[in-house]
Amino acid sequence: MEKIIICILTVAFFGLTWGTSDVQGQDQENEETPYWYVSEYKIPFAKVDSLRTLNEMANPVYQKAIDEGYILDYKVFIHHTGGEYSVVLLTQYPSWDAIGEGRRFDEVDQIAIPDSVKRQKIIDGFNWVYEGAAHRDNIYTEVTDIE
Repeated sequence: MEKIIICILTVAFFGLTWGTSDVQGQDQENEETPYWYVSEYKIPFAKVDSLRTLNEMANPVYQKAIDEGYILDYKVFIHHTGGEYSVVLLTQYPSWDAIGEGRRFDEVDQIAIPDSVKRQKIIDGFNWVYEGAAHRDNIYTEVTDIE
């Protein structure tokens, strides 16, 4: 009797879920779907001006990564009003696989900023700004078919 009940419940479960998985799940992205990797940081405002300067100094690295096609875009947003996360970094990758390959900025930074002393000062500066800062990461796809 127990086996019959298990069989009936199993058949009922599959019968109820048959054909609904496509509706319940998120649309599958193709290999050409760009992804936004978004990192939000709680940076003390006393360090925000330093962060602005560091981003200007590191801009050749971001531009080289874009030129090489590893990333599509890079943006930094600084808190104006609202929540406690004061800095938001957005990196647009050309595909999911590109995210999985890691941030590879260390491969392009040597080309973009060949002076190793200057490059190390920038790295040390970013480490100081982000040291101990709480953060959270999310990955998004852009909605392009809004009606």
